[in-house]
Amino acid sequence: MKALGHGLFTYALLNGLNGEADLKKDGKITVKEIELYINEVIPSLSEKYKGSQQFPQSFSRGMDFPLTIKHE
Repeated sequence: MKALGHGLFTYALLNGLNGEADLKKDGKITVKEIELYINEVIPSLSEKYKGSQQFPQSFSRGMDFPLTIKHE
């Protein structure tokens, strides 16, 4: 999408990894947090930019683990 600079999924993933998916506000973004964030944000983004909602499909098993950790 030209307006976003990326496709919807990539835009949401990058924003999530840059901190928006830090749902616990603990400086870590885990697999489960990014999954939840993307599942929540893609329907509204797709409706806004494409005119209809899209719903990502995801499946995860096993333990959660951090993808990013913010160092200060």
